[in-house]
Amino acid sequence: MHRLNLLRHYGVKPILVFDGGHLPMKNEEEIERARLRKENPARAIEHESCGDTSTAYEYYQKAVDIPPTIAYELIPVIECISKVFN
Repeated sequence: MHRLNLLRHYGVKPILVFDGGHLPMKNEEEIERARLRKENPARAIEHESCGDTSTAYEYYQKAVDIPPTIAYELIPVIECISKVFN
């Protein structure tokens, strides 16, 4: 929310797009993405132990899976903020 507010402060109108549900035709791709999310924390730790915190941070970000419940909780908050700024 801080980043959204920061963008709005500087006159940028953010547009947020939320993914829909899983599509059967993309099942193999979803399986591959899940596999990579599982592997990325280990890759991040490896880079971090070598002192490469920048790359480690990227891998930590790639390890995050945001469930639909978070989006459902976030949408009303975004709508409230949008009303305040409009």
